[in-house]
Amino acid sequence: MTQSLYNRKQFSFHNRKTNHRLFSFSLTIQCLPLSSIVEMKERNSSSSTLRRILVNCAAQAKEYGGCVAAKVPEIERDMCLKEFLALKNCMQNTIRGKA
Repeated sequence: MTQSLYNRKQFSFHNRKTNHRLFSFSLTIQCLPLSSIVEMKERNSSSSTLRRILVNCAAQAKEYGGCVAAKVPEIERDMCLKEFLALKNCMQNTIRGKA
């Protein structure tokens, strides 16, 4: 079981002339052990995969989106099949590490 440490800090802001408190807030910071940070990085690997897909497949996504947008509102199944398959292929290759 990992143990977290919390550090709490109180902040207050006052009017310089009247010294009345304008507002205050407290901030709590959670300090995690290194093992928890490593676990979080492993969980965030899906965002890294998504980032790679967005970078590698931007052109295909633009073509597919442009095709669909041009056909609105008369969209039918497989109208933009060629563009969709190109995007799907790019995404699969990126996930497999071929791109």
